[in-house]
Amino acid sequence: LALALAPAPMHNLLLSSAVAAACRSLEGVQNFRPVRSLPGLFRSASLEQATASDAAFLLDSARVRTIVDLRNDDEIARARATATPVGLSLLAAFDSGAAVGASCIASEGSGVLRRFQVPLLGDVDGLLDEVAARLPTAKRMEAALYRTVDMRRHDRLVYDALSQGKQQLLYTSMIASAPPA
Repeated sequence: LALALAPAPMHNLLLSSAVAAACRSLEGVQNFRPVRSLPGLFRSASLEQATASDAAFLLDSARVRTIVDLRNDDEIARARATATPVGLSLLAAFDSGAAVGASCIASEGSGVLRRFQVPLLGDVDGLLDEVAARLPTAKRMEAALYRTVDMRRHDRLVYDALSQGKQQLLYTSMIASAPPA
């Protein structure tokens, strides 16, 4: 999950219908869309699969200038292992603080591109272990058995418990598995 910030003057805070429609039709970047309650803020899945037309849209139509990457290092490494060359170049431009302006990677506007990594979860395995530890006794025993013989079934059991436990189980497990500040 990434949040993308697009600075805009007050008169440009509302997306044009053309930009809003394009958000739904990016080729490689999944789930890119504006955050309704916060003009100029977009959310998406990873940008590693971006195509040339996706990059052009993100940089010059949506005018994304800052990325706040909420993934942990493991998730970023997995995404980069299957990245497109354009996706890697796009993220490298954000990581290196590439200039914005005429004859630059992003030709509209001024300033620099930036990416900040602020992982929502530093330890996904720790979170899943914490969820498993909070299961009712019978399910906890089942999870322990699956952990020794079939990690897929273990993970499915834990994910199902997490989805049934709603936000309370998620938040309690996130807090309990977080490293000390």
